[in-house]
Amino acid sequence: MRVCPQILFFLVSFVVAQISLAATQDAEALKDLKLAEFTKLSGQFRQSKSLKELDVEIKTEGTFQVSRPTVDTSVFHWNIEKPKPSNICIDRVGIVVDSGTPLKRKNLKFSEVGREAGDQIASLLKIITMNQSRIVEEFNIQKQGGLFLLTPKKPAQAFFESSTLEIDKAGLVKKVLILEKSKDEIRIEFLGMKTQNSAVAKDEKCTR
Repeated sequence: MRVCPQILFFLVSFVVAQISLAATQDAEALKDLKLAEFTKLSGQFRQSKSLKELDVEIKTEGTFQVSRPTVDTSVFHWNIEKPKPSNICIDRVGIVVDSGTPLKRKNLKFSEVGREAGDQIASLLKIITMNQSRIVEEFNIQKQGGLFLLTPKKPAQAFFESSTLEIDKAGLVKKVLILEKSKDEIRIEFLGMKTQNSAVAKDEKCTR
């Protein structure tokens, strides 16, 4: 069973936007940048994807949450409210997707989503844990004014050419622009973000 490309689009775009910031310190793009530390991050998102050849823009919006039960594990929730409700959860075990009307649940282990998708998701989980050395291995980082430009060090294995980030004063990503190899664009705006630093349950996981 292969995972829907749209699901990977949501997962990849969020992680690239919110987590790859940790690389900026090692790249010395901003020596005085203090990145937000948290055990839980939540907020709202507005997302659009422009399909250049079709002159079509796809828009979605909803809420998200990232929990870090331990330094090495994360649980990620991406809840789409518009245009069609669906809920995506990803943890160390795999992906749980609730979609359709009425909502139907798909419970996929990483071994069931296809090798390529599984490798991408496994890599993303390492980024979600803010493994700084891994992130530095993945991206080249440049500062352009008040923005950061990220380009994959292994472009042949990436689905995008570059990602441009705008960061708020709290050290979180406010806006992101992802340029895909197809020249289509993904734009994401994060709103009402809240962080928590108190411990979360170590056995937290997706509901199955």
